Amino acid sequence: MGSDVEEIAREEQDVPTYAASIPVPNVQEMVKGDPSHIPERYVRNQEDMPKTTYMKSLSSKIPVIDLSLLSNGHEEELKKLDQALKEWGFFQVVNHGVSERVLQGMKNAAAGFFNLPLDEKNKFSMPSNDIQCKGMGMLMWSLKSRS
Repeated sequence: MGSDVEEIAREEQDVPTYAASIPVPNVQEMVKGDPSHIPERYVRNQEDMPKTTYMKSLSSKIPVIDLSLLSNGHEEELKKLDQALKEWGFFQVVNHGVSERVLQGMKNAAAGFFNLPLDEKNKFSMPSNDIQCKGMGMLMWSLKSRS
């Protein structure tokens, strides 16, 4: 019984902790004011930028993942997905089975939302104490080493 309690305590140490969301200005509103002004928080010095090394495996094309191949266990497509996630962090999905009508409906809904007045959009903004990591939320991982 004691070992179960110890195991639960160890697992709880691995649970991520969440920081409060960082309030960010609405980009559309910033552009309305002065489209040439870049807020200081977004400006980085060359010295602050990460040093990149040439990686011949990277290309300038966004990775495209064929979901029909992936769902059928195609090994090469799985490798492409792995590489896309490791090197890009995102990818385009094709052959997903979502109809053009549904896709267009989603695009129209998104465009409609972003065309709303700011006070309407703010009704859906994420509270600073929200821990669901949506939008600009930050996940702070604090894993303690196990001994």
